[in-house]
Amino acid sequence: AQADVSQAQLALASAQHDLADTEVIAPFNALVVSRDISPGSYLQAGTVIGTLYSTDRIEIAIALSASDWEHLPLPDASDSSPPVTLTSVEKGHQWVGHVLRIEQHLDDDRQRSMIVAVDRPLNLRPALLPGTFLEASIEGNSVDGLWRLPSAALSQSGDIWYVQDDNTLARFAATPTFSDSNAIYVRPPQKLGEGVQRVVAQPLSSYLPGMKVTPVEAEDA
Repeated sequence: AQADVSQAQLALASAQHDLADTEVIAPFNALVVSRDISPGSYLQAGTVIGTLYSTDRIEIAIALSASDWEHLPLPDASDSSPPVTLTSVEKGHQWVGHVLRIEQHLDDDRQRSMIVAVDRPLNLRPALLPGTFLEASIEGNSVDGLWRLPSAALSQSGDIWYVQDDNTLARFAATPTFSDSNAIYVRPPQKLGEGVQRVVAQPLSSYLPGMKVTPVEAEDA
């Protein structure tokens, strides 16, 4: 029994020594998002006690497909990171971030992420709060010689129809170089690259090459 008492006393002294050397601090200036413990909780090494978000910098991961990456400049050590405009989906407020790093792996959806950082987000006016839904815009590579067309101009078979000088229909196969919410961007054949061309805004499945038509200019052309 005396040995058990001595062992307990040694364990108590060790615990008191460990407690005296224990200090729970955040490694950075932070916002407490959640707390996973309460006063009186028993803790041991590795116990999760809460979730913190840094107030010095916020990071936004933007997942991009392989085709998206083809149209973006990749920053290197000699270049300053390109600015990224972040727009609140709900309020329309805007902030400017910068590319912090580019992930070197693909996620489960086969996409690669660009990490955009905004410094001191809570000191901005308005403040950029964690959890805000954002749209990101970044300037891509310059591409010349493309046609900007309404999305409906691309037929189901992947053709762009246009009206020739004699008012007959012709077509060419096209794969959009890229697209946005309002338009597609395609590269025309070299012979059509010069001058003004009349493109069919909404082609019909019944169209045939050489068909005679009467063109009507679209109001928003």
